[in-house]
Amino acid sequence: MGGRMHVDEADIDEALVRRLLTAQFPRWAELGADDAMWARGRGRALSMALIQLPYYKDTNPAMAANARHVIGEVLGGPAR
Repeated sequence: MGGRMHVDEADIDEALVRRLLTAQFPRWAELGADDAMWARGRGRALSMALIQLPYYKDTNPAMAANARHVIGEVLGGPAR
């Protein structure tokens, strides 16, 4: 299971790794994930960031900044 909440949550684990650790593990993409898995991971990361941004924008600037970064990375441009 590797720390997953459910057996079928490989895409969630991948989204977290891609979002937080890609700089440390640049060869992550070479592990065999297909386009559909990457799309699910990007969707999951975007969903979490879209929830976090309004929730943390006034109370936790670091979390809000991270959410903006993730939104920008997923959508291909800076988030406001």
